[in-house]
Amino acid sequence: MAVSTPGAAAPRPVRRFVLASQSPARLATLRAAGVHPEVVVSGVDESGVQADTPAVLAARLSLLKAETVARRLGHLGPDEVVVGCDSVLELDGEAFGKPRTPEVARERWRAMRGRSGVLHTGHHVHTGAGARTATASTVVHFADVGDDELEDYLATGEPLQVAGAFTLDGFGGAFVRGVEGDPHSVVGISLPLLRELLTDLGLSWTSLWRLTPPAPPAGPSPTLTLGSVVLQVADVERAATFWTQALGFRPDPHDPAFLVPPGDGTRLHLDTDDRTHLDLWTVATTDVDAEVERLLALGASRAEWEHPPGADFVVLTDPDGHHFCVVGH
Repeated sequence: MAVSTPGAAAPRPVRRFVLASQSPARLATLRAAGVHPEVVVSGVDESGVQADTPAVLAARLSLLKAETVARRLGHLGPDEVVVGCDSVLELDGEAFGKPRTPEVARERWRAMRGRSGVLHTGHHVHTGAGARTATASTVVHFADVGDDELEDYLATGEPLQVAGAFTLDGFGGAFVRGVEGDPHSVVGISLPLLRELLTDLGLSWTSLWRLTPPAPPAGPSPTLTLGSVVLQVADVERAATFWTQALGFRPDPHDPAFLVPPGDGTRLHLDTDDRTHLDLWTVATTDVDAEVERLLALGASRAEWEHPPGADFVVLTDPDGHHFCVVGH
């Protein structure tokens, strides 16, 4: 990596910084370090990507994400940066990404509890003048988690959407006894490594610092409303009976799981499978992307979520970590 020497050219300031990731943890780590990136999700299908080792796989996935977003953005200048990251847990020489289901997450935790694995986080930095790729590898020591604790952890949903089925900065933090290496890389992005890659490209890390976040767009959106409150219930019929009497709402004749208020207002959606959250409705499906970008500028983050093909909604997380949906209506 390049180091600063007397007489050497001063590093150039970064004019544009794009994070090619929907990870709330990566975005929160950067923001805590004074860096407020644009977020452009790559949409790369990770399932078909293969490599000889887990470390190489993490690097390859980070490259694919960054290069995909860079192509979408078009011509970039030498001071415009796109960063892609991807994490893979190595245990017994095998690579583990996101488990996606409770069954897979349970099996993985039974294999890794009380043991140690290596979390590889690939980083690819793309600019108009060059690119660099590197991987940060950190040893993670897992606690010997009991079956009851494991089931409680699975019930939070957190381990299903994160590499290795654990987090260091969430519910899973209590199940990590320690790490050997950069803890930032376990969260999903290594700040020291990212600084080194930028320096190697002749760019200034400190030019990214903002003491205050960029000002969000002023005023509320005319295209976004609170469409429904989704309430997780054990029994829809029983819940409907209670809430219709409590609020004076009436069941929607087309779907009794929706309770409609008198006049025109926010509905109550009773659901046995979904978690409790807010659904924000746009005037048209075409408004979803613009509203998502506006909410990201206000401090929301993209949630780690498996969106089905053709989905008309995007799952976000508010600054306090609560999930909500932006739905095309």
